[in-house]
Amino acid sequence: MAHTTMASFARIAETELGAYTWWQEEYLQLLTPSNYIDRGADRVFMYGPSESREAFIPEVFNERLPKHRAYQHSQSIGTIEDGLVVLDYIEQAYGDSATPKVLLFGITTRFISNIRNMPSPLYKAINRYSPEFRLDDSGERPNLVRRGLWESLRARFAFLCRQQQRYRSTIRAFLREAVARVYPNEKLLDRLRVSLTPSKYHHLSRRPIEGTKQWLVAPGSFWEEVHAWEPEKNQNQINKDLTTLIEFARRHGSELYIVNMPELSWNRILYPPGQYESYLAAVKDAIRDTPFLDLRTFLSDDSFYDSCHPTLQGSIEISQKIAEFIAQDHNSHDGRAK
Repeated sequence: MAHTTMASFARIAETELGAYTWWQEEYLQLLTPSNYIDRGADRVFMYGPSESREAFIPEVFNERLPKHRAYQHSQSIGTIEDGLVVLDYIEQAYGDSATPKVLLFGITTRFISNIRNMPSPLYKAINRYSPEFRLDDSGERPNLVRRGLWESLRARFAFLCRQQQRYRSTIRAFLREAVARVYPNEKLLDRLRVSLTPSKYHHLSRRPIEGTKQWLVAPGSFWEEVHAWEPEKNQNQINKDLTTLIEFARRHGSELYIVNMPELSWNRILYPPGQYESYLAAVKDAIRDTPFLDLRTFLSDDSFYDSCHPTLQGSIEISQKIAEFIAQDHNSHDGRAK
């Protein structure tokens, strides 16, 4: 009974109060059907690594694109392979009503290269908690496999026991709503908003730049592998991944936009000569006429929280730029249609 009641309140918080209830476990939101079913028709579906999670602010997009509703789905340690699994899951588990009108993918070298410094938490979540599918990752690409009845019941029970974060966020969302109505103090509302939005860093002060520089060159960090990655040797995989993304968009009539995310200047100088240019060339060759926005040098270093994540102000600037890019593309299509 308690779970049923809290689940009902959680759905209200998510659908009516705009609360993001999986703050530290964003990979689990995929398993909450009410976040998807019947919600795709006007949705701007945002996906990418944690850089995109911080940079894409739904409220900014909603203001600039009033006929759409932005939904943040980016994931820590996310890669394009993760993103394709997410879209496949939405397609198979939730159907046409969940298919987004607009797909916005933020990309980085690590994202496109599928480099992780830990196993994908998304795959682990699907295998443990999805009532519909498990992942078979024995082949070239992870595939969703239907669960049997017993497996499905076991996963449902396990997921039911993993709702604590969602329920805590739900209580916080209703508390914030009550404060907004009774005592609308902006500072208090801002504090209560932490953990109700996708961002993990917007409320924090910038990290010292010296520590950031050291992390970028630290032996054994994922940056070492990213900077050594050779795009020209992986062109086939890049083509396959991005072609799969493009085909999903075409199959469902979704508009696809790809944004190359900003990089800190101290990060940009660490790539071997010509390597980053090879990455961009490989991406552009694969996506062909898909709308593409390159924001690599868009932000100053002062607009980064750490080695790759933008500050709140930097994120606002990025979101405004991308929303304007999408709006202009819509306007150009409308003009041609007339």
